[in-house]
Amino acid sequence: MKQWIRISFAVSMLALAITPLCATVAPIISGQSLWWIVKRIGLSVDAIESKVDLIDTTTTGASCGVVELGQSSVMGGMLGISTAGSYCLKEDITADITIGSSCVLLDMNGRCVTGTITVSSGSFSVIKNGFVNPPAPSGGAAPPAGIDVAGVFKFFIDNVTVLCVDSASDTPGRHAIQVVGDDVQVRHSTFIAGAGGAFVSTSAGDGGSGIVLTTDASDVLVANCVLIGGDGGDVTGDGGHGIEIVGADNVLID
Repeated sequence: MKQWIRISFAVSMLALAITPLCATVAPIISGQSLWWIVKRIGLSVDAIESKVDLIDTTTTGASCGVVELGQSSVMGGMLGISTAGSYCLKEDITADITIGSSCVLLDMNGRCVTGTITVSSGSFSVIKNGFVNPPAPSGGAAPPAGIDVAGVFKFFIDNVTVLCVDSASDTPGRHAIQVVGDDVQVRHSTFIAGAGGAFVSTSAGDGGSGIVLTTDASDVLVANCVLIGGDGGDVTGDGGHGIEIVGADNVLID
């Protein structure tokens, strides 16, 4: 119905513009120059075109904008995305990125994030085309994954490389990515976990895993990916896995 109204309106506007055109060139009076007639026709055609332009501008929808992100977007070492939309990295940044909204497209644009990415509420969202380089963990506690996807539904990761730096002494290695969500697809990506730290005062750290799928993960597709676990810290630390499945349901590895 909206399309029919738009067409009818356009036809009406054209009819109004053409009416004075007919009145201008007829009847032809003896002695009038051809130049005068052509000039009047040209003016009428210009009027028609201007009305068509007006119709086009009033029916065109809003433009599709992309929000550019850079180091200036970082506050206190964090870059938070809390509003749905399309985002693009315009440069390499040093920060931990958090995504707390659904319907987010984060195009890393071939750039590198020195930090981690945490998704706490990112259903129907995408991360693609970039590099994540988390720093070396320290302090003994298990570090968060390079990309931590939790509590989401229909989340997609494509063409992303995560390279974790090895841990300091007595600290477990970092997992490259951990998934706790439903209907998550991970494609064309490389995940390299960090090695555990060597024993110094407490215990050697175990190596991280390339990807960890936990109990609350289900319907997960991992396709065309390179998954590499980290080494254990000296002889007492266990090496990590390429993929570690901890009770996840319906996992397809392609």
